[in-house]
Amino acid sequence: MTDWLLAAAAPAPGESALDVGAGPGGVGLQAARAVAPGGRVVLSDLAPAMLDVARERARERDLRNVEFEVADATALPWPDASFDVVLARFAFQAMDDPARALAEALRVLRPGGRLALAVWGPPEGNPWAALSMQALREAAGSPEPASGEPGMYALCDEERLRSLLTGAGFAAVRLEHVTDERRFDSFEQWWQLRRDLPPGSAQNWASLDAGAREAVERALRERVQPYGGVGGGLAFASDALVALARRPGG
Repeated sequence: MTDWLLAAAAPAPGESALDVGAGPGGVGLQAARAVAPGGRVVLSDLAPAMLDVARERARERDLRNVEFEVADATALPWPDASFDVVLARFAFQAMDDPARALAEALRVLRPGGRLALAVWGPPEGNPWAALSMQALREAAGSPEPASGEPGMYALCDEERLRSLLTGAGFAAVRLEHVTDERRFDSFEQWWQLRRDLPPGSAQNWASLDAGAREAVERALRERVQPYGGVGGGLAFASDALVALARRPGG
């Protein structure tokens, strides 16, 4: 997905790029090499701790054209037309107001500037996540998330994502699906990550008593059998919806 975003947006030497919801910097730090010499990349995120990790990674890679800014994607602190490229990997799906965030991305782009983003595709294309999320919701009696509610699948519908992009003012919108494989060394590795890291799953897991936890784990061991990989690991399909769009003009 990172390769697709960078190839689609094609940041070039001397350009400036903004990585929105950068997290630990997986996309922005790669873009920093693409815009050198003479260009810069700004990594922005609401979580200072994430940017601390990204800052350390930049130091390890001796990247000196990278800046870091704690910023809300719905109220970016930069003037109009500040960047040639905006990148976002799995950021917009988590926002309460993605329409406003996309409008801000458009505002800070120069005329002709490019936006490249990735969000997760639908649950059926991502069994590595959907199986555990569904099992934990059922066990805890939690409702299905409402359509469009912030979360992993908030923007998985192509028509909704296209509508948000065009509604924000973007043109030349191109959508694709990028499929890949997610591998885990064992059931235990996969299960620990899936029950403890996603906020909703962690809350559902915490609400269960010992008997219910054992039942969920037992059921999931059965459900993941079709995804058994070499050496006892697990191999799941994954599906991301990616988009390239431009600010008109330029």
